[in-house]
Amino acid sequence: DVRGGEAATAVARVGRAAAACGEDGGVPRELAQSSSGTWHAPRLVRTGAIPSSADSVSGAGVNIITGGLGGLGLRAAKALAGDPSSHLVLSSRSGRITRAGQGLGAQLRSLEASKSNLRIRACDIAAPEDAVALLRESHSLRRPRLATRVIHAAGVLADGLVRKLTPNDLGAVFAAKAHGAAAIHSASTTLNFSAFVAFSSVASAYGNIGQANYAGANSYLDVLVTLRRACGLRGCSLQLPPVGGAGMGEALASKFSGMAEIWTLPLERYAAWLAQSLSLCPSAVATALSSD
Repeated sequence: DVRGGEAATAVARVGRAAAACGEDGGVPRELAQSSSGTWHAPRLVRTGAIPSSADSVSGAGVNIITGGLGGLGLRAAKALAGDPSSHLVLSSRSGRITRAGQGLGAQLRSLEASKSNLRIRACDIAAPEDAVALLRESHSLRRPRLATRVIHAAGVLADGLVRKLTPNDLGAVFAAKAHGAAAIHSASTTLNFSAFVAFSSVASAYGNIGQANYAGANSYLDVLVTLRRACGLRGCSLQLPPVGGAGMGEALASKFSGMAEIWTLPLERYAAWLAQSLSLCPSAVATALSSD
């Protein structure tokens, strides 16, 4: 809150900081100043290659997966299944598989036959009361010294050019992604989670034509994770490209098959990246890119 000459001085100070934080002549769009007076700007840094396949990851404890009956949710559940002390809680709005043609029913039956303790819950994760009930019920399954993990994989698409987007198009996409994540965050602040992994999208980082609502909802996930880390809470936001062989990514690739080249992240590489993230629960927003 500055006036007159103070405003001009403040603007000049921010301008100098932006120039100092810039790279290759560019000026960062976001700046933050710490209490010590140090300026910070976000950076995209290389963290190494993603393995081509997932090693086993311990699923011991309670694993809550929203959007758990979609392709990405079920593959995440498979990565955590097999441990007798693993409890899998898969939630979706309907409590049943709704996407056909990807073998999701067979994957669910395989999970049911595994050693994991599996529960399926119908839950509107965007509704705070539903989120609280789901998290508290799931957390009650936890045993001493075992982890509780939340994987927020819920999401829907309602693509369209900005000028043609309706309030319903915005609301549907934000409900599953942003409102759901906010409800989980609010309900989880009193619970000790060892991991909170949000499935964001590269649309958040780069934008996609016709996906302004989807990009905005995923950007919310990235910012929420940053907020959680600032508050001393665990969180990781994975900016995923379309994943081949499962979920919305496979549906998108099939829709435009033969019309346009769409790079997709192989399903097993997605599983490997998720396993890494669960093991480390890094404090950053991570983006999957291909160097192939």
